[in-house]
Amino acid sequence: MTYWHNQTARLGLKGEIAPHSQRYAFTHDLVDYYLSKDYTDYTDGTDEEALVMTSMGLGHGDSQGRYIEIVYKK
Repeated sequence: MTYWHNQTARLGLKGEIAPHSQRYAFTHDLVDYYLSKDYTDYTDGTDEEALVMTSMGLGHGDSQGRYIEIVYKK
């Protein structure tokens, strides 16, 4: 992990453009995309389906929608 951290820092990927910051921005964009395509839970109108799709897109699996909401929520 230290190796990759050092490599990205040498490339100038720090602060707002650090890889993890980019992951957060990508996650927000992905949730917004799914919401714009009506990926909502039709039983209660929440964004649960968008969160599940985003979770799968990030490689977390379909059971981590709540995790995405807690960690990445705007």
